[in-house]
Amino acid sequence: MKRKTAESLAIAYYRWKIELMGFFSPRQAAKEAYRLFTIPPPPKQPLPDPRLPAAAPVSFPFRDFTIHGFRWDPPQPTGKKVLLMHGFRSHCLKFEHLAGALMEKGYTVFGFDAPAHGRSGGKKIEAVTYREMILEADRQFGPMLAGIGHSLGGLSLALATELWPDPKNRLAVFIAPATETTRSIAELFKIFPVRQAIRDAFNDIIMELANLPVTHFSVNRVVQNIESPVLWIHDEEDFVCPLNDLQPSLDQHPPGVQFLITKGLGHNQVYRDQAIVDRIVAFIHNPES
Repeated sequence: MKRKTAESLAIAYYRWKIELMGFFSPRQAAKEAYRLFTIPPPPKQPLPDPRLPAAAPVSFPFRDFTIHGFRWDPPQPTGKKVLLMHGFRSHCLKFEHLAGALMEKGYTVFGFDAPAHGRSGGKKIEAVTYREMILEADRQFGPMLAGIGHSLGGLSLALATELWPDPKNRLAVFIAPATETTRSIAELFKIFPVRQAIRDAFNDIIMELANLPVTHFSVNRVVQNIESPVLWIHDEEDFVCPLNDLQPSLDQHPPGVQFLITKGLGHNQVYRDQAIVDRIVAFIHNPES
């Protein structure tokens, strides 16, 4: 109850702050909104330790900080590697059950905490930054046969697939990806209602930082021309990344993309469900299955 009250007070404070800043400078108000959009709040609980004995800490330098994560080596390795990517306000050990299932099939698994998450350094997270982290992990520890990304990790993985070397021989699993960044921004401005001038300035900031429009950050856009086989898992009752966002892709059904639509698992339970884990492992073992 105390935490919810604190969060409500914080939201009220930042609403007032952005509104006041916007009165004097839409640009400065947009910068503050962008900061809130890219900086995760402190974790609610202490980080856990790995459960699987095979987990070994790994790290690599990235920009001006260090990325930390774990490597899980199977008893009988096949030489094939898989990379796990978590979502906003999460960490890689939430997907350790997937690492265990993949290890049973001989896959070596890597999971890293995104910038500003878990044990990794950094102060903020953006899809472009996460994409570059994925590509750097692949360069240093790969090549990865497959990437598995949830939520923001799914969007970042989708963006990384466009720059993967030899994409036809890679696999991608999107679990409830943050399909459309435009909708994520719209949700931000439901929490912090602002004038259109501030919204326009917010989009200008993204364009300046990424040299790309907001519409570029779209899983629907990526899968129109993706070369890697894809398994896209989404739940009908996902209220964080709604199923409606992927309707364009469901209608077009791009070649090479398999859709698995579930019901009743929401945004987070969908990656914990044993049937989903089994389906992911089967897809990586045989994409035609």
